Amino acid sequence: SLRPAFTEALVDLPARLAEFRVARIAEREHRKAQLLELRRAARLTLEDYAQLPGPHVTPRWMWGLKQRIEAHLADPRIDGVVVTHGTDTIEETAFLVDLTTETSKPVVFCGAMRTLGEPGSDGPSNLLIAVQTAANPDARGHGVLIAVGEEILAASEAVKTHTQSLGAFKSG
Repeated sequence: SLRPAFTEALVDLPARLAEFRVARIAEREHRKAQLLELRRAARLTLEDYAQLPGPHVTPRWMWGLKQRIEAHLADPRIDGVVVTHGTDTIEETAFLVDLTTETSKPVVFCGAMRTLGEPGSDGPSNLLIAVQTAANPDARGHGVLIAVGEEILAASEAVKTHTQSLGAFKSG
Protein backbone atom coordinates (compact mmCIF):
# COMPACT_ATOMS: atom_id res chain seq x y z
CA SER A 1 0.00 0.00 0.00
CA LEU A 2 2.98 2.36 0.35
CA ARG A 3 4.15 1.86 -3.20
CA PRO A 4 1.24 3.59 -5.01
CA ALA A 5 1.52 6.60 -2.72
CA PHE A 6 5.26 6.78 -3.42
CA THR A 7 4.74 6.42 -7.18
CA GLU A 8 2.01 9.05 -7.16
CA ALA A 9 4.30 11.45 -5.35
CA LEU A 10 7.05 10.89 -7.94
CA VAL A 11 4.62 11.47 -10.80
CA ASP A 12 3.30 14.69 -9.28
CA LEU A 13 6.67 16.09 -8.25
CA PRO A 14 8.04 17.12 -11.69
CA ALA A 15 4.81 18.96 -12.52
CA ARG A 16 4.98 20.85 -9.23
CA LEU A 17 8.63 21.73 -9.81
CA ALA A 18 7.83 22.94 -13.31
CA GLU A 19 5.03 25.13 -11.95
CA PHE A 20 7.40 26.47 -9.29
CA ARG A 21 10.09 27.26 -11.89
CA VAL A 22 7.58 29.05 -14.09
CA ALA A 23 6.33 31.01 -11.10
CA ARG A 24 9.90 31.92 -10.09
CA ILE A 25 10.80 33.04 -13.64
CA ALA A 26 7.63 35.13 -13.84
CA GLU A 27 8.41 36.61 -10.42
CA ARG A 28 11.97 37.48 -11.50
CA GLU A 29 10.65 39.23 -14.62
CA HIS A 30 8.12 41.08 -12.48
CA ARG A 31 10.94 42.27 -10.18
CA LYS A 32 12.93 43.55 -13.16
CA ALA A 33 9.89 45.49 -14.35
CA GLN A 34 9.44 46.96 -10.86
CA LEU A 35 13.06 48.12 -10.78
CA LEU A 36 12.63 49.84 -14.14
CA GLU A 37 9.50 51.51 -12.78
CA LEU A 38 11.50 52.57 -9.71
CA ARG A 39 14.00 54.35 -11.93
CA ARG A 40 11.14 56.17 -13.65
CA ALA A 41 9.52 57.17 -10.35
CA ALA A 42 12.36 59.34 -9.07
CA ARG A 43 15.99 60.34 -9.38
CA LEU A 44 17.57 58.35 -6.57
CA THR A 45 20.61 58.91 -4.40
CA LEU A 46 21.56 55.79 -2.44
CA GLU A 47 23.36 55.46 0.86
CA ASP A 48 24.15 52.24 2.69
CA TYR A 49 23.79 53.37 6.30
CA ALA A 50 23.93 49.94 7.96
CA GLN A 51 22.95 46.31 7.62
CA LEU A 52 22.36 44.64 10.93
CA PRO A 53 19.98 42.12 12.50
CA GLY A 54 16.90 43.35 14.37
CA PRO A 55 18.26 42.73 17.89
CA HIS A 56 21.10 45.19 17.15
CA VAL A 57 18.68 48.03 16.35
CA THR A 58 19.00 49.89 19.63
CA PRO A 59 17.65 53.34 20.58
CA ARG A 60 21.18 54.71 20.08
CA TRP A 61 21.31 53.23 16.54
CA MET A 62 17.81 54.60 15.81
CA TRP A 63 18.93 58.06 16.92
CA GLY A 64 21.95 57.88 14.61
CA LEU A 65 19.69 56.93 11.70
CA LYS A 66 17.34 59.80 12.57
CA GLN A 67 20.29 62.22 12.43
CA ARG A 68 21.34 60.83 9.06
CA ILE A 69 17.77 61.26 7.74
CA GLU A 70 17.75 64.86 8.98
CA ALA A 71 21.04 65.54 7.18
CA HIS A 72 19.45 64.40 3.93
CA LEU A 73 16.28 66.40 4.58
CA ALA A 74 18.36 69.56 5.11
CA ASP A 75 19.64 69.30 1.53
CA PRO A 76 17.41 71.51 -0.66
CA ARG A 77 17.95 69.12 -3.60
CA ILE A 78 16.31 66.27 -1.67
CA ASP A 79 12.51 66.05 -1.96
CA GLY A 80 12.02 63.06 0.34
CA VAL A 81 13.75 60.14 2.02
CA VAL A 82 13.06 56.40 1.76
CA VAL A 83 14.57 54.09 4.39
CA THR A 84 14.59 50.32 3.92
CA HIS A 85 14.34 48.69 7.33
CA GLY A 86 13.77 45.25 8.82
CA THR A 87 10.26 44.64 10.09
CA ASP A 88 11.29 43.53 13.60
CA THR A 89 11.73 47.16 14.69
CA ILE A 90 10.48 49.24 11.76
CA GLU A 91 7.53 50.72 13.62
CA GLU A 92 9.67 51.75 16.60
CA THR A 93 12.31 53.43 14.44
CA ALA A 94 9.75 55.15 12.21
CA PHE A 95 7.80 56.34 15.26
CA LEU A 96 10.96 57.80 16.85
CA VAL A 97 11.79 59.65 13.61
CA ASP A 98 8.18 60.85 13.35
CA LEU A 99 8.23 62.24 16.91
CA THR A 100 11.62 63.94 16.69
CA THR A 101 11.97 65.24 13.13
CA GLU A 102 10.47 68.54 11.98
CA THR A 103 9.94 68.48 8.23
CA SER A 104 7.20 68.64 5.67
CA LYS A 105 9.25 66.48 3.29
CA PRO A 106 8.09 62.87 3.05
CA VAL A 107 10.02 60.26 5.00
CA VAL A 108 8.90 56.75 4.09
CA PHE A 109 10.19 53.61 5.80
CA CYS A 110 9.93 50.45 3.73
CA GLY A 111 9.81 46.87 4.99
CA ALA A 112 9.16 43.42 3.59
CA MET A 113 7.66 40.36 5.20
CA ARG A 114 9.17 37.99 2.61
CA THR A 115 12.79 38.09 1.48
CA LEU A 116 13.81 38.31 -2.17
CA GLY A 117 14.57 34.59 -2.16
CA GLU A 118 11.06 33.59 -1.11
CA PRO A 119 8.13 33.14 -3.49
CA GLY A 120 5.83 36.15 -3.36
CA SER A 121 8.52 38.52 -2.10
CA ASP A 122 6.90 41.85 -1.25
CA GLY A 123 10.07 43.92 -0.94
CA PRO A 124 10.28 45.23 -4.51
CA SER A 125 6.64 46.31 -4.64
CA ASN A 126 6.87 47.94 -1.19
CA LEU A 127 10.03 49.78 -2.26
CA LEU A 128 8.35 51.02 -5.43
CA ILE A 129 5.35 52.22 -3.38
CA ALA A 130 7.69 53.94 -0.91
CA VAL A 131 9.61 55.76 -3.65
CA GLN A 132 6.44 56.77 -5.49
CA THR A 133 5.02 58.09 -2.22
CA ALA A 134 8.17 60.03 -1.30
CA ALA A 135 8.26 61.52 -4.81
CA ASN A 136 4.61 62.59 -4.70
CA PRO A 137 4.08 66.24 -3.64
CA ASP A 138 0.79 65.19 -1.98
CA ALA A 139 2.79 63.19 0.59
CA ARG A 140 4.31 66.38 2.05
CA GLY A 141 3.23 67.25 5.56
CA HIS A 142 1.85 63.82 6.49
CA GLY A 143 4.58 62.84 8.92
CA VAL A 144 6.69 59.72 8.67
CA LEU A 145 5.06 56.88 6.75
CA ILE A 146 5.66 53.13 6.46
CA ALA A 147 5.28 51.18 3.21
CA VAL A 148 4.63 47.54 4.04
CA GLY A 149 2.14 44.96 2.81
CA GLU A 150 1.67 47.10 -0.31
CA GLU A 151 0.07 49.78 1.88
CA ILE A 152 1.13 53.12 3.28
CA LEU A 153 0.63 53.53 7.03
CA ALA A 154 1.22 56.47 9.37
CA ALA A 155 4.24 55.68 11.55
CA SER A 156 2.41 57.17 14.52
CA GLU A 157 -0.28 54.47 14.27
CA ALA A 158 1.47 51.44 12.76
CA VAL A 159 1.56 48.23 14.81
CA LYS A 160 2.93 44.84 13.84
CA THR A 161 0.23 42.29 14.67
CA HIS A 162 1.74 39.14 13.17
CA THR A 163 5.30 37.87 12.71
CA GLN A 164 4.90 36.29 9.26
CA SER A 165 1.74 37.42 7.49
CA LEU A 166 2.01 39.80 4.53
CA GLY A 167 -0.72 41.81 6.26
CA ALA A 168 1.25 41.91 9.51
CA PHE A 169 1.00 45.67 10.01
CA LYS A 170 -2.15 47.54 10.94
CA SER A 171 -2.85 51.21 11.48
CA GLY A 172 -5.06 52.93 14.01
